Amino acid sequence: MIYNIKKNFIKYSFFTFCLLVIISWFYIFFSEPESLSKLFDERNIEYLIRFLKRLFGLNEEIPAFLDKEMWKQGLILSIQTFEMSILATGIATVGMLILVIPSARNVSNGKLTLNKKWYNNFFYYISKIIFLITRAIPELMWAMILVF
Repeated sequence: MIYNIKKNFIKYSFFTFCLLVIISWFYIFFSEPESLSKLFDERNIEYLIRFLKRLFGLNEEIPAFLDKEMWKQGLILSIQTFEMSILATGIATVGMLILVIPSARNVSNGKLTLNKKWYNNFFYYISKIIFLITRAIPELMWAMILVF
C-alpha cells in the first residue's frame, strides 16, 4: 500500500514538474516574445565571443591565468571569503546555542523538566518569532544587512 502511494506520488510529481516546465515556456514565448529574441541578439553573441577570448587569454599580452599578481589577488580574496564563512558559521552557532533550548516544545510545556514555568512559554514564543523572522528574510538580504 505505502509502496503504491510513493510510486504514484513520484509519478504525479514528475508529471506536474513537466507540466510546469511546459507552462513556463509557453508563458515566455507568448507573453514576452521580444525578451526571448533579445537573448539571442547579435550584440549578445559578440559579448559572448569577447568574454570567451578574454577568458582564454586570446589577444592579451599576459593572460590573467598566467599573471602572478592576479593569482595572488585571487588567493587573498579566497582567504577572505573563507574567513567570512567561518565567522558566519560562528555567529549562527552562537544564535543556535541561545535559541535551541527555549524553542523546544518539550521544555516549554514542562514535559522534559517536569516543571512548568510561565516564562518557558514566553521564551518559546519569542524564539519561534525570531526563527520566523530570520527564515523569512532571504540569505542575500542578510548578507547585505550584515555587510553594509
